[in-house]
Amino acid sequence: IKTCIWRHAKAPGAYLLDISQVPNVTDQQHLFAIGAKYGPQNFYGIKILGRPKQRYIELNPHPSILKTFVEEGI
Repeated sequence: IKTCIWRHAKAPGAYLLDISQVPNVTDQQHLFAIGAKYGPQNFYGIKILGRPKQRYIELNPHPSILKTFVEEGI
């Protein structure tokens, strides 16, 4: 999934993933993909925010996966 950051995250150290450009994938499928790659235990918090046409996921990754998360994404 290719993403663009277009808004500042609300939490310090959090990252935003723009999921509005992937309309054929549900919010749950996005969360499953994140959990499958990194495991849910590696995030302090995950929030899905925005309207359907401006949807994004706010993630706060654990420091142990931060480098991989930033370099490889989802």
